[in-house]
Amino acid sequence: MSQAHSPKIGARYFLNGSQYEVAGVDAEYVTLRGINTKTNRYIQVAKFGDSLNSGVLKLSLSAPAEGSEVPQILGLSDKQRKLYERKVAYVLKLGKLAQNSIGKHALVDQIIEFAKSIQDPVPPSYETFMRWMREYYRAGANPLKLTDKRKGTGRHKRLDSESIEIMNDYIKTEFLKDTRPSVQLVYDLVSAQIAVNNQKRPVDRQIAIPSRATFYRVVAALAPYYVDKKREGKYAANKNHKYGKEIHKTSRLCERVEVDSHLMDVLIVTDDRKSVVGRPWLCAMIDVDSRCIIGWELSFAPPSAAKVLRALRFAMASETDWETAGAPEELVLDNGTEFRNYVLQLVAGTYGVQLRYVSPRSPDQKPHIERFFGTLNTQFVHLMPGTVRSSPSDRGDYDSKFNATFTLTELREKFSFWVREIYHETKHQSLGIAPIDVWRRKFKYYPPNRYPKVDLDLTCRPFVYRTVSGGRVSFERLQWSSPSLSSMAARAQQMGAGDKVKVYYDETDLGFVLVEDPTDRSSLIRADAVSPAYQEGLSLYEHKLIMRKKKLDYRNLPDVGFSQVRLDFYRELSKLASSANVRKVIARLQKAIPELDEQSEPLFIPETPADKHSVPSAQNNEDDEGDYVGYLV
Repeated sequence: MSQAHSPKIGARYFLNGSQYEVAGVDAEYVTLRGINTKTNRYIQVAKFGDSLNSGVLKLSLSAPAEGSEVPQILGLSDKQRKLYERKVAYVLKLGKLAQNSIGKHALVDQIIEFAKSIQDPVPPSYETFMRWMREYYRAGANPLKLTDKRKGTGRHKRLDSESIEIMNDYIKTEFLKDTRPSVQLVYDLVSAQIAVNNQKRPVDRQIAIPSRATFYRVVAALAPYYVDKKREGKYAANKNHKYGKEIHKTSRLCERVEVDSHLMDVLIVTDDRKSVVGRPWLCAMIDVDSRCIIGWELSFAPPSAAKVLRALRFAMASETDWETAGAPEELVLDNGTEFRNYVLQLVAGTYGVQLRYVSPRSPDQKPHIERFFGTLNTQFVHLMPGTVRSSPSDRGDYDSKFNATFTLTELREKFSFWVREIYHETKHQSLGIAPIDVWRRKFKYYPPNRYPKVDLDLTCRPFVYRTVSGGRVSFERLQWSSPSLSSMAARAQQMGAGDKVKVYYDETDLGFVLVEDPTDRSSLIRADAVSPAYQEGLSLYEHKLIMRKKKLDYRNLPDVGFSQVRLDFYRELSKLASSANVRKVIARLQKAIPELDEQSEPLFIPETPADKHSVPSAQNNEDDEGDYVGYLV
């Protein structure tokens, strides 16, 4: 049987007009369980390929992880991930220069310059960088292939916990002082302290002194702003990391991309056109070099990391008909809480996207996206029926509610048309030509990177450990179900794999989750929302805001009530957001969820279980089962 015909747990097939999911594969049989029924079907493994070739079985949905590199990098340690992100950053930033054969010495100069910009104390040699480039292009320009999947390099021995504790203590109490001692001095203090401690220990229980290189790597891994704030003070840290001095003229597509959220000046009606919902929020990404919009998300959801991630996925996916799409090299963001999110930062690190946070209340540091929103209002939104204009005085006697016409779906279609057919095609004053002409001309020579949607959908999903009960898994008082879950749980029980399973969820869409088979970590099973009317398209951020604002236990509501709860919340939010200061309204709502605020100070050496590759959770787990939250990569 060919590899293409191998059954994969979680894949779905049509059999005799009904849809089934592969729930188990053993040496002899493939177990199929009905999606809409509780019927089981069994097909011999040896005849599975023949059933596909003859048309008895027809594939309807591939297994979630099939064809993706993501499951293969689940085993990365924190150390391996840092090495991977460093490698990706160099390759994506300097790869095009290497292709243009600028010469060895010039390229070495660029490597050293880039190392300074990311504060890498030990830049790679020319030979190492070129080896990375060969790996990258042999893998079809897929950064996920650059992962070092080995358990370790074999060059560094593991430090004792006491050595780590002493090292962390001296970093916090000595290195991070306003007297600014040198790294070498603090390393000498650490070495001396461990040597003194060893004098009091038996010969067979001596603890290791970290090498100088190891200590320097730990210090270099500290957050630069945090270090400067402790050693030089807040004012100096703000000055050192001010965005303005990083600005330079772009030379290629997606070299710098600006992103921001904007409350649309138009009222939207329900699908049945019987009532007004409110004003939607647009999150848009603009390529500075061409002024083209490369990604966007338009919904009633307030500004959040979920909106940014949706727009980023839109921009980076290779399976798209949006011509002006690509992965940003540098993403310029606000300093708002909606952008301070671990998942966003992990996605950026995975794909080599550098995040640049501007100073608070500094729109001049993101001038291009702000100018786009102005163009959007004057040339599109303020001309639409149902517009609220920029202010009541500007609106005059115009009745926005009475004239509201468009549904959210229709607004998305019209916005998409306006961007592609009008904004992109119109001569830009600063460029002298239309944005689309700049894009097409430069795309021939410097096409931006794009990635398979399956990788984007899987990469950096947070996960929680949950127990399967009644063919369902639960998280944040939401539930998901799959025909395969109960069989998988029983199989895990028989094999002694434990009661808990990993549940990967998407913070931007709670319509389905992926459940890892504990007996086969490379297999993921899709579980769909038990209450799709409420959960599909719902972000975790929105869900928490709704639950905190409404103070509901919606498990007791009928399914039709979920949509109404969500609709009522968006109406209320839109009404509040119509006040003078939109950001203050959103900030008040966000205060109901403390865990969405900026992250606390970084850990020095996080002690992470070998199979739980996590960062400190940004979630507030309210379920009864377990409290561990991690991330896919």
